[in-house]
Amino acid sequence: MNALARLQQRWDNLTPADTSPQDEAASEWLYNATEQLVVFGSDVVVQRRLRAVQSVTQGQFALAVDEHVNNQLAGCQVDSSALGSLIISVLYGNPDKIAAKTLLGSSDHPMGALGDIAERLLKPLVEDGLAADAEDAEL
Repeated sequence: MNALARLQQRWDNLTPADTSPQDEAASEWLYNATEQLVVFGSDVVVQRRLRAVQSVTQGQFALAVDEHVNNQLAGCQVDSSALGSLIISVLYGNPDKIAAKTLLGSSDHPMGALGDIAERLLKPLVEDGLAADAEDAEL
């Protein structure tokens, strides 16, 4: 399901008191930025007029995923040989998605645990991201 269809589905299931236009805009910005980071593999860059550039890079995202998986392993939340299976499968050209999902853990996010991790990194940028979009629209 594409982002527009998901957004429409969320909108259709809301009652008027559930959300404000600002909350909906923030939610949409966050979803799109998460998709950019997770699905498209692009850095998310926010540039407001006369302010320093803010970003979440693929390197930062990869580090956050690494920390998440290490915490899963350290907390004994992975009770299989998922890490070994993943490494072996990648080295021989057959990525093991089940092992990767096992290492990441479960999530209700549409993009899985990677979406949760990306959103944690991106939430501090939402307000400035919306402001930057508004500034760009003025041009």
